Amino acid sequence: MEPLWKEFAQKEDLTVRLRNILQDYAFGPQIFRELLQNADDAGASRFALYADNVYHEGYEVRAVEASPEAMKGHRLLDARLASWQGPGIMAFNNALFSEDDFEGICRVGASIKQSDHTKIGRYGLGFNATYHLTDVVSFVSNNRLCIFDPHRAHLPSNLPGLQLVLTDESRKQFSAQLAPFNDVLAAEAQKTGPVEAPGPGSPGTSGTLFRLPLRTEKLAANSSISQLSHHFHDVLSLLQDFLASAGEVLLFLQSVEEVEVHIREDTSSSSKWSSLGSVRIHTAGPAATTKLRKERQMLKNLVDDKIEQDRKALRTGFAIAFSLHGAARPSGDRHHSADPSITAWLVAARAEPAEAFHKHRSNPHPSNVPAFRLGAVAIPLLPWFGRSEVEPEEPDAQQSDLPIDRPLSSFKGQAYCFLPLSLTTGLPVHISANFAVTANRRDLWRRSDDQESSESNLRASWNEALLEKTCPKVYADALELLAGGLLRPGQCKLPYKADSFIPEGLQLQVPDIGRGLWSLWPSTAKGHFSEIPRHVSQELVARDAAVFYTGDDLVFSADGTSASEVVPPFRNSKSSLLCSSRSFDTLKPELRSSISRLCLAGRKRSPVQVPRSICGILSEVKGTTWLEPLSLANMLRGFNTKSMPLQEADALVEYILSPEGKGSLSLLHGLALCPLLSGSLGTFLYRAGAESLDEFLWAEDADFKDLFPDRDFVDPASSTFRLLKPRVANSSNSNLNIQILGPKALPEVLANIFPPFWRCKSEVALADGKVLIDGQPQEELQKTYAQMKEQSAKPMKGYPKGAKSCPGSRPSQKVATGRKNKPSKKFGKQTLDFDSGQEDVYSDDDWTESEEAQPGKPDTPDKSDTKTRPTQPGASFCVKVSNATEMNVTVHRCELLWKFVEGLPDKSNAMQQLQDLPCIPVLSSAQVRLMSCQGAHRQHLLSLEDYTAEEVKLLSCLGCFLARPTKKLRTFLGIERASALNALPKAVERMGPSGNSVTPNMPGMRMFLGMKDLRLDIERARPLQRLVVSILRSAKKRDVEKTMSLPVFETRGGKFAVPVSPGASIVAPNEEWDELLHEEFKDFLLNLDADGDGGHLIRELGIQRSNLSEFLARFCAPRAGLFNQKLSVHFLESVAALGSTIWRKNVQKDYVAIATSCEEAPVVVFNDGRDARRCRCSELVDPEDVQVTIAMHPPREYCSPVVAWQDVARQCPMKFQSVFGCFHMFSVLFYSCTLRLGKLPTFPSFLLTEQLRWPCHLWQHL
Repeated sequence: MEPLWKEFAQKEDLTVRLRNILQDYAFGPQIFRELLQNADDAGASRFALYADNVYHEGYEVRAVEASPEAMKGHRLLDARLASWQGPGIMAFNNALFSEDDFEGICRVGASIKQSDHTKIGRYGLGFNATYHLTDVVSFVSNNRLCIFDPHRAHLPSNLPGLQLVLTDESRKQFSAQLAPFNDVLAAEAQKTGPVEAPGPGSPGTSGTLFRLPLRTEKLAANSSISQLSHHFHDVLSLLQDFLASAGEVLLFLQSVEEVEVHIREDTSSSSKWSSLGSVRIHTAGPAATTKLRKERQMLKNLVDDKIEQDRKALRTGFAIAFSLHGAARPSGDRHHSADPSITAWLVAARAEPAEAFHKHRSNPHPSNVPAFRLGAVAIPLLPWFGRSEVEPEEPDAQQSDLPIDRPLSSFKGQAYCFLPLSLTTGLPVHISANFAVTANRRDLWRRSDDQESSESNLRASWNEALLEKTCPKVYADALELLAGGLLRPGQCKLPYKADSFIPEGLQLQVPDIGRGLWSLWPSTAKGHFSEIPRHVSQELVARDAAVFYTGDDLVFSADGTSASEVVPPFRNSKSSLLCSSRSFDTLKPELRSSISRLCLAGRKRSPVQVPRSICGILSEVKGTTWLEPLSLANMLRGFNTKSMPLQEADALVEYILSPEGKGSLSLLHGLALCPLLSGSLGTFLYRAGAESLDEFLWAEDADFKDLFPDRDFVDPASSTFRLLKPRVANSSNSNLNIQILGPKALPEVLANIFPPFWRCKSEVALADGKVLIDGQPQEELQKTYAQMKEQSAKPMKGYPKGAKSCPGSRPSQKVATGRKNKPSKKFGKQTLDFDSGQEDVYSDDDWTESEEAQPGKPDTPDKSDTKTRPTQPGASFCVKVSNATEMNVTVHRCELLWKFVEGLPDKSNAMQQLQDLPCIPVLSSAQVRLMSCQGAHRQHLLSLEDYTAEEVKLLSCLGCFLARPTKKLRTFLGIERASALNALPKAVERMGPSGNSVTPNMPGMRMFLGMKDLRLDIERARPLQRLVVSILRSAKKRDVEKTMSLPVFETRGGKFAVPVSPGASIVAPNEEWDELLHEEFKDFLLNLDADGDGGHLIRELGIQRSNLSEFLARFCAPRAGLFNQKLSVHFLESVAALGSTIWRKNVQKDYVAIATSCEEAPVVVFNDGRDARRCRCSELVDPEDVQVTIAMHPPREYCSPVVAWQDVARQCPMKFQSVFGCFHMFSVLFYSCTLRLGKLPTFPSFLLTEQLRWPCHLWQHL
């Protein structure tokens, strides 16, 4: 009876299973890495690959159809294996398989190593990647030969695999099958020493040898696993790729110490092996190798509980070197030298217990969750940081973000799970951990949509814990070891015990990383590792690791001036002042040097230039201090910066107040960074009130320092001055101890310049080394002032609050005349109280010494560097001006004073405070002189800027006062170019008479009485004419009229120039008078026909001949009795021409003067060959009176024309004969003198005039 059921179950053919596995494992060097993985898991220290191109014994058996008898002699396990005796790859390691290993390798996808978290091949799939090359895998280990045949087509009984125990008999029986193994074992035996190589499984054999015969095209056609065939030379390129990364494959392995690749390209079995390349750990000797071996296996022993550990984190670190030969090259190496290459690495590893992870998981299966999180980081050193790389030869190499070459530009960080994964991290290091990876080792487990407790999410959470905790910590450990000097013997300051196993000679080639450490900082990453940079930065700052590079080792003392202490190049976060390298490069060199020097000297914080790529990450980490105005100001407080160069102080202030000086001024409080004119640095303080003891003065002009010899000034040339200027100017927004020189400072300025008794004085001059005040010696005024101070009941005040009284002036009382106060005179745009007759009167109560303590206010301590002024009566004055040197200093300060006043607001009363002080420096070659505003106004002060050099020289020679007035002073005094028209007449008056003036002992002197000698030599007048002409071109009408009073009009004599003013010049009414007056008055007679500038002035001013009556009254009438006969006759004729109007009553004054002179002056001149005699008209007899003798008649010249004589003489009136008595008396006197002397007497003309004087008002005037 047939059963009711039959077998019905899921099945999977082994070849299909393997084919699916190969789809997940890509064809490439990973095949050999899986074999290397198995070797490391087995504890092997050596791994070698042999590429064999030999067709071994038995391969030709399958070439022909052989009989069963022939088949028995092939010495193979099965004749069908003959097709796999051709070229293949042999993989050797010096570890033996254990029973568990034999059991585990038979499992497909269910590795016996799954519960051993120290094993790399936990999933049992990696070994199956070897089926990419072959369908039949065989290996010998521990006296056994094992062969896998998933097709069941090549082994006896069509078995999928078999295991043969190797004995002498079996070795002999299947010698052809073992021939490929024997060749490799013989080569390995030669490396270990025996002369005769043992066969597989012999007592001298120690290791495991895999054989992967290559799948030919014929075999691939019948294969169900893979239909890819492989040629020997194709596999060689695969081996070269494996060697290219072999130097980095060993980094995180626990046992393997060397890897070799050998090839035998000749098909003859007698040919020798040649080395394709090798990688091995390079140490100083066996002792170092043994110690390194323990370090590499430390984490494995920890997990195996071989190390007593209270389940705390365990850290280890070491520097390791690998020697690479042949095709083995460093990753990214562009050199292809045949010489051995050396790579050096710093490896840091960490194991952390996973209890915290277990607490948050519900009953995780122990086989799925390790007890420790393992992490490691490998930092590349050589050749990436070789000296030729760190020290660039090309100058352009320093134009990068940091001033070093980018040594890791060709390096690509990779993720490892002990062996490389198919994941690049974007980090500058290799990072390894016991990740939960996918079965094909291509990726890490990620979160899925499954439940939180699902296996996939459990593995993803495990990876997250590694990436967030363990990996950042071990990365930080590696950077700390490198910065701590693991590679600098004798200078190590390591966070934990670590060793360098790099040979001493080789270690010299490893440079001090220094600034290159920044290139190892994680800045960017990708994929699963994107958060690593942030976590690493947080970890380094949290543990306060000394990994922030400040620069080379520097030697500084506490003040930064002498050598005393070595400053390490790496600082922790608490002692680092971070700044973007690009921002640091944009800082002024003075700022960079000052920050560096101050930080090193102060030993508080050191400037650290952070690459721009890392700034974004570090700036988000709490606990870092960045170079900002606030942090820099806080750091500088307490530093001794007073010896700092001014340029560096300026740079610091500019940065603290950035951007553009708009930062908070409170950041400057307490910082000694204020550049002073003295060259030192002052301390910025908070100004609580209106005044501060340590206030610094502020002025645009550095010369203003001379106005305050005892005060400190901010250097106006500094950038600090420029930055603070707009803010300090607005005192309401400034709380710094800086006072701008403004109106409030003016009283102190005046007290520093002028002695108190100079006030109300018009002029101070230096003559013969003595100081004269208004022409009096200064000592007399000083004594008077001192006496007044002593007699005063109240203390004398330094400068008046208001104009009340002045020391040395008359008492404060009304003038006895009883007239009202004189009104103020206006000039320019200001109003001044000028009184030419007397000085203004002030009260002594308004005078005090400027430093006198004010009542009701507490005394303030004097600064140590401030000079105190005497305050007691009778003490020496605060300002002394007693010699030429001190006078010159005062003049200089007065010049600065006006510059200071020029900058004050127009609304200030500065000009009112200065108007009665001699504060205007007058430029004079003769003597040093100071004038007050009143004096300058009276003397018509001129400005040098208004005239050319030639004109200035002329004005100076003429005695005009010139100065360099400021704009305000010019406006205040109304100074302009036309002011010379006012100043010149006064200057000419001060010069006195000309060189050819008439003196009293000269003949005819009385003719010139009343004439003002304001003449100027024509040679000196010509430049003055040009000056006046140039001024008149732009002068106003009122200024043009002033020109008439200047001696610029030429006389008919041609020697002088005279002004057009009464008494100073003569303007004749007609040419006839010009000819008559020329002989005696040529130097006063105006030449109206002159040429040149003089004639131009006459025509420009419209000067015309004078009116006849005015000329006769003002010029001729006073001199009528002094004219000669010709002039007298012409005078009388001119009078007659005026008609009879002048003889009437109540006529104008000119007519009265003319009539009076005709009546009272001796205008009749007798020329009888002797001395001329004169008489009045009233003393003569009318020529028509025939009753008198002819001698009483006037001279014939006076009778022609008769009309003139009758009109004038008869109006006088003429007298009769009795009048002749005076002439008779004179004749008798004259005759008697002649008899007594025996000759005719010669009487001076003035005696004759005295004899003929007449009692008239005009004569008395003359």
